Amino acid sequence: MSKSILDAGWGEFLSILQVKAANAGLMAIAVNPNGTTQNCSSCGTHVPKTIQDRWHSCPICGLELDRDVNAAINIKNIAVGRTGIKAQDMPDAIAGFTEKPTLYA
Repeated sequence: MSKSILDAGWGEFLSILQVKAANAGLMAIAVNPNGTTQNCSSCGTHVPKTIQDRWHSCPICGLELDRDVNAAINIKNIAVGRTGIKAQDMPDAIAGFTEKPTLYA
C-alpha cells in the first residue's frame, strides 16, 4: 500500500512540475535516475560504488567530483538527449528542462 501511495505522490509532483514548466514556457522531462551515480559523466564508464561512497573518481578519464554532482550531470544529459563522452560541456542547458516546442510554425 505504501508503494502505491508513493507512486501517486510522485505522479502528482510530476504533474505540478509540468504545469509550472509550461507556464514558464519550458517543458519538464522525467528521467529515470537508475544508474546515474554509477556512470562517469565525462566518459560514460561504469564506476561501481556502494551507498557509502560519496566521491566519484573515474579510473579511465580521471574525473573527480561529488557523486551527487556526477549524477545530476548525467540526469541533465539524459534529459537534453546527450549521453556519453564530454556530454557535460553544455553550459546553456537547464537540468531537466528544455525549450517548449512550437506546435505551429
